Amino acid sequence: MKIRRTSYYDGVIQTIDNVLKRSEVELINSELPDLGYIVGEKDTPTTPPVGMVADYSKSLGFDLLSKVAEKFECLKGLKLQRSYVNLFSPAQNAYYHQDDSKWTLMYYPNLEWQINDGGETKFILDNATTKMPGITFEETDNMPVILGIAPIPNRLVLFAGDIPHSATGFRNGNRYTCVLKYGE
Repeated sequence: MKIRRTSYYDGVIQTIDNVLKRSEVELINSELPDLGYIVGEKDTPTTPPVGMVADYSKSLGFDLLSKVAEKFECLKGLKLQRSYVNLFSPAQNAYYHQDDSKWTLMYYPNLEWQINDGGETKFILDNATTKMPGITFEETDNMPVILGIAPIPNRLVLFAGDIPHSATGFRNGNRYTCVLKYGE
């Protein structure tokens, strides 16, 4: 399959499709259920914990995704701060939050997806949170724009960590995302 790359808002959000071979995606999927998940983290200090989380630094999938990350110019010179897997139960949704990283790389390892399955990652863009090239808001306009990125199987999303975003669960089935965070 051909790798397909889409850039949003001058590259501060990017999607890259077909980043791994089918056998590699299946390997990642075989590892995910047994990672030893614990109760998830709070998205902000005032929200309850959401989902479950597991360390991802000692797996073959992590090695595969780290090699993919080496190809991105924006990550050169940055350090991997953390790697983990998020697990959301069906219909479980996170709160909007910003990451404590310069760049976040998120991978959707699901093998199948249909439009009504849900599971999108939503990015919120408005006057209060967005100072990005390519987005112009009127001074009086406080209505947000929400960009939803579909969890296409074998898709990687690379985005600036300070963009407010939120995960949505699948309608049926667990939603896994593999996350690598980079900073200085």
